Amino acid sequence: MPTTVGRYALVLGLLLLLLFGGGAPIWAQSLVLIIGGFWAVLHPPLKTPSRKMDWALIVFTLWSLTAFLPSGLLGKPSWHENMAEVGWEPGWFTTGQPWFSAELIVILLAGITWFYLIWNLKIDYDDRRRLLWVFVVGMALLGLGASWGSLNGYRSPYQAEGLSFSYFPNKNHSGLVLAMGAVAAFALTVHMMRCRRRSGFIAFVCLLFSFSGVIFSMSRAGLILFFVGAIASYLIAFNVRRSIRLLRYVAPLIVLVMSVLLILGRDSLERFSFWTDFDSASDLRIGIYRDTFEMITKLPPVALTIGNFSAVFPQFRDASVVGQSIIHPESDWMWVMAELGVPGFSLLAIAVLVALARYIPFGSDRTMAYRAIAFGPVVIFLIHSLIDVPAHRFGAILLAFLFYRLSVAERAGELRSVTPQFVYRLFGFVLIIAGSAWLVGSVFNLPWNSRIADEKAREALSVEFASGAKDRIAEALELGMSARPLDWWYYTMRARYKLSYERDAEGAREDFLIARALEPISAEVPFQEGVTWLSFNHRMAVDAWREALQRKSLVPISLYREMLDKAGQRPRFNRELANLTILEPDFRVLYLKRRSGSDFDEAIIYELDRDPTFSMYSPAQKDTIFQRWALSGDGSNLRHHLLSFPEISDIAWYYSGLSLAAEGKYEAAIDEVKPFLPAPRFPEFTQFSIVSDQELRQTFIINPDDLVRGSILLKRQLDRSDLEGATETLGILFKAKDIPDYVLYWKGELERSRGQYRKAWNTWEPYLKSYVQEHIVRASKE
Repeated sequence: MPTTVGRYALVLGLLLLLLFGGGAPIWAQSLVLIIGGFWAVLHPPLKTPSRKMDWALIVFTLWSLTAFLPSGLLGKPSWHENMAEVGWEPGWFTTGQPWFSAELIVILLAGITWFYLIWNLKIDYDDRRRLLWVFVVGMALLGLGASWGSLNGYRSPYQAEGLSFSYFPNKNHSGLVLAMGAVAAFALTVHMMRCRRRSGFIAFVCLLFSFSGVIFSMSRAGLILFFVGAIASYLIAFNVRRSIRLLRYVAPLIVLVMSVLLILGRDSLERFSFWTDFDSASDLRIGIYRDTFEMITKLPPVALTIGNFSAVFPQFRDASVVGQSIIHPESDWMWVMAELGVPGFSLLAIAVLVALARYIPFGSDRTMAYRAIAFGPVVIFLIHSLIDVPAHRFGAILLAFLFYRLSVAERAGELRSVTPQFVYRLFGFVLIIAGSAWLVGSVFNLPWNSRIADEKAREALSVEFASGAKDRIAEALELGMSARPLDWWYYTMRARYKLSYERDAEGAREDFLIARALEPISAEVPFQEGVTWLSFNHRMAVDAWREALQRKSLVPISLYREMLDKAGQRPRFNRELANLTILEPDFRVLYLKRRSGSDFDEAIIYELDRDPTFSMYSPAQKDTIFQRWALSGDGSNLRHHLLSFPEISDIAWYYSGLSLAAEGKYEAAIDEVKPFLPAPRFPEFTQFSIVSDQELRQTFIINPDDLVRGSILLKRQLDRSDLEGATETLGILFKAKDIPDYVLYWKGELERSRGQYRKAWNTWEPYLKSYVQEHIVRASKE
């Protein structure tokens, strides 16, 4: 077994793993497999927490292999029948993606092997104390790094998009591991304070650094889990010691931590406001749970979907229908149940419950204090696994295994594992072979892992379609579909290949139908289909895009905008796109906004025949249409229509004036809007009341940025009809960065009085737009 130095190296290695996305990159996963494999070969596990757990995990592992039973042997899911209607046929195995499923079973073996390897570590009192200190200090440094990264705008190369620094792709997983470190530091601080040791100050500093990392991770779950873990650590210590005096140390520490949260965590605390009224994110989570349960009840009780959740789940989405893909069910336990069925879930639950039974009784031996410190992180990991998927990251679950080992008491005559050592050695060889293949594939970009193959195929298809290399496209399609045979995107690409190189429209149509059936929710699927058909068959493109507009999209108006962009300079097809907008005002407005000249006039004639009062449009939508009509359409027709239907808009005078100005009739435009355009009021200035006009003028000329003096001077000049002086003052005020509305109005008014109608209109135009916009906002609220 590993020496003391080896045990420290293990803790440092797990902390180092967090720096590399928590094991998200393939090369990091490979190293976890290889190291675990060599450890299992050289020192196979001998002991077990419980033989019942052994049997549960043995059967659980065997159950996962049902994914490779012949397809349909134990029943077919209903969605297979739906897929069969569009020409899709299942493969040889129960799982729809055998390559990916096999890899996940290898990762499952790695996780189980690592658990037993860590359990078999020989850890005494000093080891517990030292390993906990190493972990607490290491997590403090990681917390400090996360805080520094967030404050300076740095991002980890492994994290997804986000406003805060995260070691993991998901900030909640990063928040969890930092919270595990903060909980351990909290409990260690309390213990050192109770024992009156100076090292308590070091533990407290580590607590502050770790907790600051939780704060700056912007993870609500991380903050909640910290306080839950701190309470759990206190309760287990109190249950053993039965001493209320622990509160003397716990209460002030909680107050200090809360103070730090209030000082540093304003942005994090603001995120909790989203929970006050059961926000849409909560609705989506509940919807995912409901649809996952529906999926579980309608699938055969075998490992049908191991590795296939994201591919199969769209067939069962109802309550969670949104314009984005769902890659997991927001819970480790739900994920296990969905991919391995109720039997697989039950077996794993039995194993975990048996492992937790080792805490009863907790015991009051010499190691009790340090075991209680390690207990809190285990608690928050298990809680988080109910509402998220941290167990699917090596970086999180291996830490949980280590804390479980540190928190469970030693017992005399530990049980010998049911699994023979040669089996663990066999597992070790499997892990070494798989890990080595993945590592080589990752380093040299070889398709020896399905994720690498998928990425390589996608990249190749993007490049080769542009270059027109037919054979390489076919090879990339074959590689991609072997790695992800349930991915709708590859069927879309294969259809494109059939259209572009084989002129097989019927074969392409069949692949497009399969793609739609594999992903019946997302609008992206028929949208991409329409893009492909656009160069070959307009009718098929319109049908596909009609389907896309009826599906869920994150931003529907952006989807239609993309359609208009893709259509480009195809006049006939643009008319087909117009037919897709008839029942959706947002799409219709965008379509009209893109039209000009005779195209716009033709579209407006249709609108007038359908509804001359434009009643289906909001005030803001009417404004967009009428402005476009005024600037790009038949202005005289617009003015006549507004006079014929005065109920259309309260600001019809503005659109009439705008159309006249567009025709170069500025005097008529000014005459149209002048009666309706109120003169803005000057602000109430109380200063400089005793200062003379001459002194105000001299000071303002010296300091032209003094808006207050300039405005007071202008008002006095207008009150006594000093038009020459007002013109001079307005000329200076007009150079300001943010010109007040009253300056725009009076400068335009003076230009109008001198017959400079074009200048007057151009000066008034910003004020007109501001005034009209305020009117539209008020009308929209009514």
